[in-house]
Amino acid sequence: MNSFDVFRGSQNKKGQVLKVRSVGLAYCDESSQIGEIHINDLPHQLFYIYAEESINHTFDYTIFIQDRSTEELIPVGVGYLLVGDNAGLIRLDWDFYNNSNIYINLTPQNNKTSLGLAA
Repeated sequence: MNSFDVFRGSQNKKGQVLKVRSVGLAYCDESSQIGEIHINDLPHQLFYIYAEESINHTFDYTIFIQDRSTEELIPVGVGYLLVGDNAGLIRLDWDFYNNSNIYINLTPQNNKTSLGLAA
């Protein structure tokens, strides 16, 4: 299983995202279409990220939380695979979390391969 940095970023004048600080980690098996997101400020909450296969979506990923009573996955946000100078990043857009600048770096921290979630 590979780990990926989840970080708060800011854009420079050219629009390139620069890391401000790490806020968590994402984990994914290379063969999996779903990964886990752990946010440091929410230590008892696990999020899941799923790569959307449909080209009809305006987003590339869906973020889910698992209902503890029913174990059903409930969507709580989306992700966008960035291109150009920001290729290799996913911008996360949460429904409830201050999400203005939260990203996943698709370069694994512990391996030289890319995240299986890359669309």
